Amino acid sequence: MTSDVGDAPALRVQSLALADPRVGIAWRQLQATGGVSSPFLVWELFSALADVPELSGGTRVLVVDVGGRPVGLLPVEPYDGPHGLSVLGLTPRWLGADHLDVVAEPRHRPTVARAVVRHLAARRDWQLLDLDGLDRSCPLTQQLRLLLRPPRFLPLPPIETPVPYVALRETTRSLRSNAMKEVARKLRAIQRGGGGFSVARSPEQVVELLEEMMNLHNQRFAAISTVFATPARRRFHLLAAQRMAEAGMARIYRLVADGVNAGLQYDFALGDRVFFYSSGILPTAGRSPGLVALGSAISSAAEEGFREFDLLRGDEPYKLRFSTGTRRNLRLLVFRVTGSASLRGGSWATSRALRQLTSQMRARMTRSVDFSRR
Repeated sequence: MTSDVGDAPALRVQSLALADPRVGIAWRQLQATGGVSSPFLVWELFSALADVPELSGGTRVLVVDVGGRPVGLLPVEPYDGPHGLSVLGLTPRWLGADHLDVVAEPRHRPTVARAVVRHLAARRDWQLLDLDGLDRSCPLTQQLRLLLRPPRFLPLPPIETPVPYVALRETTRSLRSNAMKEVARKLRAIQRGGGGFSVARSPEQVVELLEEMMNLHNQRFAAISTVFATPARRRFHLLAAQRMAEAGMARIYRLVADGVNAGLQYDFALGDRVFFYSSGILPTAGRSPGLVALGSAISSAAEEGFREFDLLRGDEPYKLRFSTGTRRNLRLLVFRVTGSASLRGGSWATSRALRQLTSQMRARMTRSVDFSRR
C-alpha cells in the first residue's frame, strides 16, 4: 500500500460475501499492517462467523481497493426493521461490539471511511442505517456525520453508550482503590481455603472453560442474555475463541473456590489493552466470585504490562467501582428521505428523533442531579 490512496479516481468499493476467499485475503493483509483497532474486528472472529452460515448468510463486506489493492473494509448486514423499513447495520448485531471503525491502516482510515459512506449513500437497498458500537471520534463516525445530512438523509440524535476503563499505569487510582483492596482480601480468604486465581491462554483450555462459562452465564441471565442465546451463537463463540486464543487474543480468567470454578471471565487482548467481554459465576460459591474474578483479572493484566483494561459497554455499578475513566461510543441511526421512501416511515423517523432528543435531555438532567449527590 502506498500513500497515494487519497481520493484517487481508481478508488473502488466492492460488496462481497463474507465467505468469499478475497475477503479473507484482504482482511489478513490489512490486519497484518495494523488495520484493526478493535478485537471485534479481527479476522479470527469473522472467519469463525463465516463458518456458521446460519449467522452470516446475509453479511456483506464492503472492500475498498485502489488498483486491485485492498486498502480497507467494513462488514455490514441487512435486516427488516420497524414499520417494514429495510435496515442496514454493522454485523453481527447481537455481539455487543464496541470501538468499531473501518478496517484500514490508520493513515488510510479517513479516506476509506469516506469511500464507504459514499458507497452507502449511493445504495438504494436501505431506508434506515443503524450503526451501533462506533468509536465516537473515529473516521467512520466523522464521515457519517459529514456526508449523510439533510435533505437526502435524516440523522437521528446519536445514542451514547458509556464504556468504562481502567488505566493500569495509574497504580494509585486503579490498583490501590478500595475495590481492589476488597478483592485482595477476599482472594486471600479463598486461597486459604485451597482455591485460587489463574489465567488460561491455550486454545484447548480457553475453549473448554468457555463452554462452561457460557452455561453459567445462561443459567443466570437466560431471559435477558443474547450473545450465547442459541446453539449457533455458542458454536460461533467456541470457534472464535479457539482462533483468537491461537493468535494470543483470547483468554479465560479463572477463580476456583470450594473445589469448583466459582468465576470464569472471557476476555480479549489486542495491542496493549485487555477487553472484558463476558463472565459466568457460581453464586453459591460465596465471597463475591464475579467481583474477585474481575479485580484479579485487572491486577493480572497490569502485571503482564498491559496499559489498559477496557470494561466495554455499560456503566453497571460493579464496573464503576474499578474504573478510572469512561469513554462514549455511539449508535448512529440515519433515515433515507429521498426517492421512494414512504411518508409514513419519514414521520416515524422524525417522531423518534424528537423522542430521543427529549429522553437524552432528561437523562443529562438526571446525571447532573446524581453528580451533585456524590
